[in-house]
Amino acid sequence: LHECLLCEPKDEPELRVEGDSGAPPRLYAPCCTRGECAQPGCLAARLTLWRACKTEHAESGALVRYRKYAKMPRTRGDGTEYFEVEFVYVEESPKAMTQTMLSAVETYLEHRRAHLYAVKQRELCIEKLKRAGPLAQLAASLGKTEAEAIDALRSCEHPKHLELTDHDIIIFTDFAARVKYENASSTRTSAPSALRSCSTRPPTGT
Repeated sequence: LHECLLCEPKDEPELRVEGDSGAPPRLYAPCCTRGECAQPGCLAARLTLWRACKTEHAESGALVRYRKYAKMPRTRGDGTEYFEVEFVYVEESPKAMTQTMLSAVETYLEHRRAHLYAVKQRELCIEKLKRAGPLAQLAASLGKTEAEAIDALRSCEHPKHLELTDHDIIIFTDFAARVKYENASSTRTSAPSALRSCSTRPPTGT
């Protein structure tokens, strides 16, 4: 699907992590997956041709059976009704199915690109976490105590906050990265000292 609808992916050497081998990761450009690329063989032009196809969008009395996500009526134990989104079989006209497929293609390509980019960023974060120095080292560079360093990491209004890097903020406050690394470690004590000094603030919004 990607090869048929998008320009060639580009090398992303800055996303390479220690476990990668051979060529650097290759990702499709955001302008391509969002339908903003003007190249004749890319998504925007392809979708324009698809929408203009009279055969695909012709009215027909025949029905096509396929699966898609749809709101299905359900009943609770107390008798009240509600809707739940489920992946179910439906019967629709070829035109309706084509419109569903068009919408799905547009959404999927950008979603997959963003997902793969986020996965590589997370891998980079975990790799840096393994190599990071202890919190005491960061605190010493700021001329602060470890508690004051944590305050600087958490508050953008702290006078020392601008001396921190994005890497510092992620390593010492990103709870998700911390938990993922702990789960991958064979023992708790084998984790680097930077990890053991991370903030233990619980995640919010989950």
